[in-house]
Amino acid sequence: RRSVYLMVQRNRRHPFLALFDAADPNQSVAIRDATITPTQSLFLMNSPLVHRAAAAFADRLIADFDIRTPHRNQRVAHLSGGNQQKVVLAKALLGEPDVLMLDEPNAGMNPSETDALLGLIRRIRDELGVTIILIVFTRSPIARSS
Repeated sequence: RRSVYLMVQRNRRHPFLALFDAADPNQSVAIRDATITPTQSLFLMNSPLVHRAAAAFADRLIADFDIRTPHRNQRVAHLSGGNQQKVVLAKALLGEPDVLMLDEPNAGMNPSETDALLGLIRRIRDELGVTIILIVFTRSPIARSS
């Protein structure tokens, strides 16, 4: 009986496949890429498909939560207090919670922002069926509503 051994040369793989292959610590090379970011992450971060999906998702959240912003790339820190609270609510709901505890959600907001936030909280309760626990220390419109 005979056996045939076919050696696979991993140091000459196709460039496309090399993109998704981790560095081989057993291979001796003269130069190593100076990066701590995996190549897969770099590929996804620069993918037009991922960029389009992220833009569509951001646009949907902006519309669903009525976030007032000049464009989707606006930093949250540069939004008004009410819009910052809407972003926080949107992030909290990404995990699809059954219960949402809001501690002073209207702190630092003007009356119109408070009313808008209250409407959003009611919509979350009614449409998503999320139980809302509000913690408020002042007699505000939120404290008087049910």
